[in-house]
Amino acid sequence: MAKQSNQKLRLLYINKILHESTDEFHGITLAQISEELARYGIYAERKTLYDDIECLRLFGIDIEVKRDSRVRYYVAKREMSGAELRLICDLLDFSSSLSQREKSDLEKRIGAFGGKYGLQTKGVSQKDGDASFEIGALQSATLIYRAMAGNRKINCRCFDWNSQKQRILSNGGATVSFSPWYADFSNGFRFIVFDDVTESFKEIRAERVLDVKILDVARSGDADFLRAMENGEIARMIDQEPMQMLRFRASDDCMNDIVDYFGIGITVTSHSDNTVEFSVRCTPDKKLFSWLFMQGGRVEIIAPDTARQEYIRSLNLAMQNIQ
Repeated sequence: MAKQSNQKLRLLYINKILHESTDEFHGITLAQISEELARYGIYAERKTLYDDIECLRLFGIDIEVKRDSRVRYYVAKREMSGAELRLICDLLDFSSSLSQREKSDLEKRIGAFGGKYGLQTKGVSQKDGDASFEIGALQSATLIYRAMAGNRKINCRCFDWNSQKQRILSNGGATVSFSPWYADFSNGFRFIVFDDVTESFKEIRAERVLDVKILDVARSGDADFLRAMENGEIARMIDQEPMQMLRFRASDDCMNDIVDYFGIGITVTSHSDNTVEFSVRCTPDKKLFSWLFMQGGRVEIIAPDTARQEYIRSLNLAMQNIQ
């Protein structure tokens, strides 16, 4: 009876094995899955495992196949990638409000989301394609953030992409040093850094730097940074428009989308059978305009008129590019 009961749990155990033992760099064969199932007292033929994996795919689990010398299966996408989990753990190191034991416990709990390989990001070759590029950007972002938190300069090489998606190194491939002062992760990994050569601030992206090294040299530009923050230079560099109180009119069937985007803190000012008007303090920027466009006309800005006109201007520009 126990064996028959375990057989009913086979799909759940296969899902558990795949999530705990695989990622985009580590696959598992059917024979290995069979061995793991045997530990739970479950036995399955090869054809049965094929069918079970297909059932899990139909359920929505992103199981991919890697074919080289062997056929291996792995979970391709999770709610958070291993590299992202690694970055979160790295940033925990800078928390002054947590004890070392608390940091260690949190890292273990975070690591469980990615399986046994969840916090591993080293040893990935460039042949791993997009995943390797993502990990490289996250590692660069972590190092730059560490330098910023430790009041240290960095050395790195910068590059741009050409139309063939090839890297074109800046400065003839030479390394340059910067003092990182500001981080913005709302759109990739952007940092505002002070350049000693030009004695000015500039933006660099972790996605477009290589060979980041933290220098044992204190950052420069501290007085310049305070002045740049006060006069709004830093805000302008990251396209950070000031927040305003905006008023919207929306179809009442999209309240889920509204609360998901703005949060529960919206103020509903009026409500009819088919529409709702609400106010919320937010930034009238590209992110908001993109969200409004995706609502397909169900949500519109009604005040202030400056924000409404800016949204209309953005739409007109997009239409001109299409034509």
